[in-house]
Amino acid sequence: MTAKRTAVAFSTAILLFIAVACSGGSSSSGNAKETPSDDSAFPVTIEHMLGSTTVTRRPERVVALGLADQDIALALGVTPVAIIENPHSDDRRYPWTSDPELDDAVILPFEIGTASIEQIVALKPDLILATTISADASLYQRYKDAGVPILAPPQGAVTASWQDLTRTIGKALGRSNEAEAVISDTEDLVSRTRASLSGIKGRTVAVAVASTSSKVRVVNKPTDTAAKFLADLGLALPERLTKLDGAGGVGAVDIGLEQLDLLDADILILASNQGAREDLERSPLFARLPAVKAGTYLPYDNTTATGLRVPTPLSIPHVIGVLKPTLERAADL
Repeated sequence: MTAKRTAVAFSTAILLFIAVACSGGSSSSGNAKETPSDDSAFPVTIEHMLGSTTVTRRPERVVALGLADQDIALALGVTPVAIIENPHSDDRRYPWTSDPELDDAVILPFEIGTASIEQIVALKPDLILATTISADASLYQRYKDAGVPILAPPQGAVTASWQDLTRTIGKALGRSNEAEAVISDTEDLVSRTRASLSGIKGRTVAVAVASTSSKVRVVNKPTDTAAKFLADLGLALPERLTKLDGAGGVGAVDIGLEQLDLLDADILILASNQGAREDLERSPLFARLPAVKAGTYLPYDNTTATGLRVPTPLSIPHVIGVLKPTLERAADL
């Protein structure tokens, strides 16, 4: 991964902290699916961090510029005409998006920038969903100038809960009732998982990515989307981490190898950037971490890391499936 790609990955949250089993069904046209929607809801105006966007009619051609945008649209019965690639997969797709209609979708390059505007506008979208990408005001304005409604992040890139994003996108698509049903079903899965792990409540978790051979980025704010999701499962960040100050208030902070003791937690889950994890694991300090000694250390892939960093109704079942064996071991400690 180039330095440029690493920087973009942080702002768009494709990696876990480099900046971080369901299907959407099918459709007959590759656009809006034949499921009930509320046409009477339009026009609708949605406030976001860059202003407001008015959707005048039910969208038929939707472009999804973020992972949550893609997943939530699919979960609500809408197949986007274009999506962003998964840079960690050969087929450029996420494993939890098995909708066959996505085979017809345009897969846009991971690094969305000015050069992509013409390509996206040529698809004639009537709504662009961009609720989890970097809030670039100039880029946002260029889409507006092209006459295409675009939803920017409600508060900031990767800060809103998946429930709030589902409601926001559901409102924009005229599918608020479907949104509430999807939220209820997903929250029920999380609740059942937490209930099955009776000893997990109060356990601590450190969530990190080995971004280089000498630097680790670790979540340090309970308001981070990954921390919120893990809290729903009964876990908490170690107090020593929450007291650290991170640059830019992004919910994560960089630490050096000499500070690995800050990863002292009941559970450690770690993603990696291009082999950096192997270098980290060779450190004597790493071997002394409680989670490593207890067998509750989970190294995991960057696609799953993305699902944790940007939890959605589609990615949550996948992430739970990956995490659960480690959580079960921690619950039994």
